[in-house]
Amino acid sequence: MYLFHSYIFLSTFDPIHLLPSDRQAPRIFQRNCTLTPTLISMSRLFQLAQELLDEIVDCGVMVDKWDKEQLAICSLVHRSFTPRCQLYLFRHITLTTDSGLNNGSKRRKRIANLYSIIMHDPVIAGFISEMTIILSMARSDSQWIATDTKFLQLMELMKKSGMVLQKFYMFQEIGLFRFPESDYVLKNFLVPFISPSIATLRLRRVMGIPLAFFASCPRLTHLSLDLVSISPSLPKSIVPLNIPHMTKLVWHYPNRTMASLLRIQASQDRDIIDFAHLTGFSATLYDEEEAHTISYIMRIAERSLVRLSLSIFDEEWAGPFVREVLVISLRSLYLSAGGFTLEATEGTLQFVRTLAKFLSTALPTNNIRKITIKGDGPFPVRDPITEQADSFDEWKALDAALLNISSGKSITFNLIIRMPRQGTTGADSALNPNDIRGALLQHLPRSASDPLIGVQIYFSLVD
Repeated sequence: MYLFHSYIFLSTFDPIHLLPSDRQAPRIFQRNCTLTPTLISMSRLFQLAQELLDEIVDCGVMVDKWDKEQLAICSLVHRSFTPRCQLYLFRHITLTTDSGLNNGSKRRKRIANLYSIIMHDPVIAGFISEMTIILSMARSDSQWIATDTKFLQLMELMKKSGMVLQKFYMFQEIGLFRFPESDYVLKNFLVPFISPSIATLRLRRVMGIPLAFFASCPRLTHLSLDLVSISPSLPKSIVPLNIPHMTKLVWHYPNRTMASLLRIQASQDRDIIDFAHLTGFSATLYDEEEAHTISYIMRIAERSLVRLSLSIFDEEWAGPFVREVLVISLRSLYLSAGGFTLEATEGTLQFVRTLAKFLSTALPTNNIRKITIKGDGPFPVRDPITEQADSFDEWKALDAALLNISSGKSITFNLIIRMPRQGTTGADSALNPNDIRGALLQHLPRSASDPLIGVQIYFSLVD
């Protein structure tokens, strides 16, 4: 019976669905397929070890890319397929805020269906490891995570039935969601159901996330913040027993989020987040204040950071790094420069100059293996051969820095250039990618000719 409930849940869980009769059955149950009754009887098929039957489902998901409807059909074929299908069906659940005139009716129906499924078969709760909450700007139905008692009852049932959430995503698709100022959501939803077990947390377009939420996630290792602000209040009732040791941090359009978090952390009696184990760091940089914040995090992680990715919108971005940062462990560096073109403007020369200095000063020569620079400027790329002579000094410094970093070991230097496609507005018909590639290689003569340095130049053509 719960299999039927499972399918009903799926059909209402996803707003766009097809009935089983409208779907194509998984390939292994179609005629002229290796595992069909024409070649092997179903009874003999299900005499196989359960591990092999599980691998059939795994293959359907990973190779044939079964969707949820196909998995539901497979689970109805034989009970031997059911547990593995349910593992994929219920591993990641999504609850959305209804739009229009529904006023939450669709969401409440999804919650009721899932509640019924867990009541009939509590084992399913143990399959749930990821949850996504999609919020809404609509005032009539925007605070349900704090007010919907049926939703909180569902969370309580799933937790008691064995749910261990490892990944939690909460975002708003359009606009910004203002988190409720009261501690009700924190105390009744986030802390009891989300905080204890999550390792990955992704937040997007959410304002006013309570600081106490981060302080109560002891297993948190991957944190992604995109257009997020943090409320500084830290109730005395929230005492972090084990602070999270962050290994991956993604921080985009932060509205001073991370700077605020670090200042708050500095004012506390104990740390809230430990960045000393950070191995991957991705951030968007707009001004010098954010540069100081990023450099502060990098100093903490100077012996653990392996991958650094920065999107840059200010030519002065490298100043704090050059003065303060020594990244001992870095192996991969990716820089996307929003205003970087190959025109000999002062901004571009400053970028090349600070890049060369950063590579020469901030990076030891024994670990770095890959450097990728992406110039994403709005202007057409000019032929560097025709530019003024003093621009060559900047490129010579970059050439020398690459040789210094190599120091007898193999490294890869990728330069990705965004330029208008020929025939479009702003494109220079006299230039083509091959000509520009040759001219740039002349800017880096020693690096380009060194067999240990793989200098690669790519072009991203735009209309």
